[in-house]
Amino acid sequence: MQVSGNPDSRPVESGSNGDSQPNGSREPNGGRESPPPPPPVPPLQPAEDRHLKWEISLGALAVGVASTVLVALRLLSVADFNPATAYGIIQSSGTANVIIGTVISLIPSIAIITASGLIVYLVFYPRDTKLSPAAELAVWTSMSMLVLIALLTIALRYLIAIGLWMLFILILLKFRGDIKEALDRHADSRTVRNAARGFGFIIAVTVIFGIVLSPPWMPSEYLVFKNGQSVTGYVLNETQTGMAVLQASPREVLYYGDPRSSLQEEYVCSNVPRGDYPLVNYFSYLHLHLHLQVLNPAHYDNCANMKQVLAEQAADGR
Repeated sequence: MQVSGNPDSRPVESGSNGDSQPNGSREPNGGRESPPPPPPVPPLQPAEDRHLKWEISLGALAVGVASTVLVALRLLSVADFNPATAYGIIQSSGTANVIIGTVISLIPSIAIITASGLIVYLVFYPRDTKLSPAAELAVWTSMSMLVLIALLTIALRYLIAIGLWMLFILILLKFRGDIKEALDRHADSRTVRNAARGFGFIIAVTVIFGIVLSPPWMPSEYLVFKNGQSVTGYVLNETQTGMAVLQASPREVLYYGDPRSSLQEEYVCSNVPRGDYPLVNYFSYLHLHLHLQVLNPAHYDNCANMKQVLAEQAADGR
């Protein structure tokens, strides 16, 4: 139908619901604007990636917690696991000295663990794949350095830990085929789990050897005071106002006045059991006979015999 008298009028059509719509202006939503498209949904992260990130975060947290626990354990071991003595040590010596002492005591353990880890890596490295020259250089340089570090720092007491590592590596060699096959198939094998548990157990034992059984990081000294008192221990702090000494046995923190007015004599001595010396100390006989001055360690008199040694020196001086 067309309306007369209106030049702009256009034919209209009836919609499906009876409404009139201009011809040519029909829209799918009845003239309303279409809603904006929904924001893109990020793709779901695979469960394996989420699990891997969770394991990495948990591992980083575990490393931080373990480092703190190791420093605290080292401090307690020096204090004979007496909290009051441990507080006295950290108050007199400082946190930095405790951390450095912990790191020094862990050097032999780190050398043993790293060398054993490289051996395990070479055991399970594919035989049909050769290392690149750069990798060969890195592996053998690291192993050579670790051997030298072992000779300079590892004491005889670590022979127990070294024996455990050798036994573990021999067991790995025996079950190498089963473990390698399970790793290639990414299978949850009982043999692989037992190998991982053994690896973790021996790492823990080696670390505990370095943390708990190592002597204090300070040199032991034999102190003679002007009042006739003598004490064997470790000087924690020494200033013009006084000095703090950790007594060797029992482990107690002792405080004295101005060392310039109270201390008469001071000697560095050895309060370490004979089995606690680094392996390089047992090559002294070879050094003397070959006239070598390299790796010639110093030997101090035993602290328990210092009173007798000083008496003999005084008698000889007469």
